[in-house]
Amino acid sequence: MARTYGADTVQDTDLTAGNVDALEFLTNISSQQLWFRKANQDLDLEVDIIGTTDKVTITNWFAHASKYHVEQFKTSDGKMLLDTKVQALVVAMSTFDPPATGTLPAGYANNVSDLIASSWQPQ
Repeated sequence: MARTYGADTVQDTDLTAGNVDALEFLTNISSQQLWFRKANQDLDLEVDIIGTTDKVTITNWFAHASKYHVEQFKTSDGKMLLDTKVQALVVAMSTFDPPATGTLPAGYANNVSDLIASSWQPQ
């Protein structure tokens, strides 16, 4: 996924035990530039690139525990987010509007900024 890709949809239906699917955000998209939220009657996960109309929707993310999850999100700044950390980001971000600029402004909702920093790990 990259800027100017528009709106993409991912449907993960591979139930193979132990497989690891990854969604990679390309050139100049950092962990501080992604906004996670529920979409489509709270069944899907939507990941927006802050400050753009670009987004990716993972269908049925919230429908069946971890059955339809992409297991990893990777960014061009060398960070990785595991699917087990997504729910906390969705909950924290749901109480705020995404910032209009391309990155989180300094001091933007400290609990969201702190949670983003602690949820993403080096790849």
